[in-house]
Amino acid sequence: MANPALEQAIINKIMEKGIALPVLPDVAIRARRVAEAPDSTIGELVDVIAQDPAIAARLIQVANSAMYRGAQRIDALQQVIARMGMRTVSQLIVSLATQQLFTAKHPVIKKAMQNHWSFSAQVAALSHRIAREQTRLDPDQALLAGLLHGVGGIPVIVVAEDIPKLQEAPAL
Repeated sequence: MANPALEQAIINKIMEKGIALPVLPDVAIRARRVAEAPDSTIGELVDVIAQDPAIAARLIQVANSAMYRGAQRIDALQQVIARMGMRTVSQLIVSLATQQLFTAKHPVIKKAMQNHWSFSAQVAALSHRIAREQTRLDPDQALLAGLLHGVGGIPVIVVAEDIPKLQEAPAL
């Protein structure tokens, strides 16, 4: 690490009360579990998703985007899953839930979080493609690994939000 103030702040934070890594919301974990179970139903996945209205609304929005849009507008979770498939929906839920972890209040820190998220999303996409085309790895697992590979950076950026001098650093 090139910034002694950030290093010391992280050490102090750990010594005081520790730094907790962000955790995926329960809806993301449960959705993956349901989608991967061979005997699960669309209704079971709908029940899981319905526990998080923000994720549900976002899924409907994505299902109506240019990438997935069909002849008719979608307005129900059952239709989302029928159009996109259980695995794709569960991947999207994990992605949306992970993106929610990358938030901050200060504009410089927020930009650092956005850059960190963007890089993680790019790594996830490349991991999925490489696994699909070049290996015997499960592309969905590769995507998840790529998406979560940088989750340890989030607490470091969060600590920076508490250090005024770092909030103005152009290359945080």
